[in-house]
Amino acid sequence: MTPPYLFWIALSLIPTAPALVLKSFTDAQNEPWVGVKILLDAVLLNTILNYILIFGKFGAPELGLLGAGLATFIARLLAFIAVFSYVFRSKKLARYRPEKWIKPIRITQLMSLLKMSLTISGQGFIISGAFSITAILMGVIGTIALASHQIALVFAMTGAIIPMGLSIAVSIRIGHVLGEKKPLECLTIFIGAQILGIVCMGAIAAIFIFHGREFLTWFFTDLDLIDLTTRLLWVVGGYLIFDSVQLISMGALRGYKDMFFPTVFLFGAFWLVALPLGALLTFYFGYGDSSLWFGLALGFILCAITLSIRFMFIYRSFNLTS
Repeated sequence: MTPPYLFWIALSLIPTAPALVLKSFTDAQNEPWVGVKILLDAVLLNTILNYILIFGKFGAPELGLLGAGLATFIARLLAFIAVFSYVFRSKKLARYRPEKWIKPIRITQLMSLLKMSLTISGQGFIISGAFSITAILMGVIGTIALASHQIALVFAMTGAIIPMGLSIAVSIRIGHVLGEKKPLECLTIFIGAQILGIVCMGAIAAIFIFHGREFLTWFFTDLDLIDLTTRLLWVVGGYLIFDSVQLISMGALRGYKDMFFPTVFLFGAFWLVALPLGALLTFYFGYGDSSLWFGLALGFILCAITLSIRFMFIYRSFNLTS
């Protein structure tokens, strides 16, 4: 059943790519709610179409898994049409629209965008790869350890949503003030975002640490799984604030187009320090399965400290030369 489903999922990536570009464009023009509304509508439409096409409701054929893929394609295609229509017709964005939508490719501009996008993608690959390697190592320990890792990862990713949004917002804001020749405002933006991130993540961390076990008992009955996942959530709660600091610092540095050093340091912190240390603590010194996550936590702590220092260095250097 899988190949036909994957065909429609793969086809749906074609409208998804330009839709994400246009959504990022509206975000950068201080119109973020446009993308949010369209995405929510697309999810709702996808849900309704899933019900109709999977189970054959309202006279539609019963397509099963194929219907799920087709529903996703339709929802993503209509989301692209919606965001394109908004950009094309919005009066607020009229002065930013190109006179011609199709022009000769500017190789230098294309290569500049490609360089930045590959660097940002590399940063995501480094962190997600570190978690993937940790999952493999947890699988070596056993099925309970692997299941606990996956559950804790869901909690960690959910908690990181707020600083991820702040990171993107900081990138946009710093880009704006630099374009307006107001570089001194960058520090205010940076500090404000960091305070907001620390407050939010501190609250989420407290929930994970003090009430994580309660959440787990709602969904699971295996006591070994609950015990290990609870310990992992203590680690997650311990590093969430540092994760917030490093994400926002990364976003601020992207506003300055400073991405090479953060990428190199991410690789060093996670692949040369965090992963080897976690493996040593777990398999050589025998400190237990949660030690792998202690290694990851150290990676976030190192990144939070170093990238914050890097931002202050770039901020001062930029203001001295401007």
